Amino acid sequence: MSAPLAGKFQDHYAVLGIDPKSDSETIQQAYSKLAQRYYPNNAETGDPEKFEALNLAYEVLSDPQQRIIFDKVKGVGQDEGTPKFTGVSARSRSGPPDGCALRPL
Repeated sequence: MSAPLAGKFQDHYAVLGIDPKSDSETIQQAYSKLAQRYYPNNAETGDPEKFEALNLAYEVLSDPQQRIIFDKVKGVGQDEGTPKFTGVSARSRSGPPDGCALRPL
């Protein structure tokens, strides 16, 4: 089993270019396609670092137990129905909310 680099978080779904709701067949297909492209012995497009990232992503996402743990860490499925704060008010950004006045500092 590969160990991720300490302090680095890798989004395995992004590495494989797939949706978090993808099934195991989609994960396998994405991995196979990218692994061939980035295999270190591929003279044209080989990339050992990307290949290692792909292997780790596939290792985690192809194992149901590891995928559940990863999804919990990443927050997959937890944002449904939860209010989201974007930092932007639904009101017009042209001035302060009604009843509020801006004072110079």
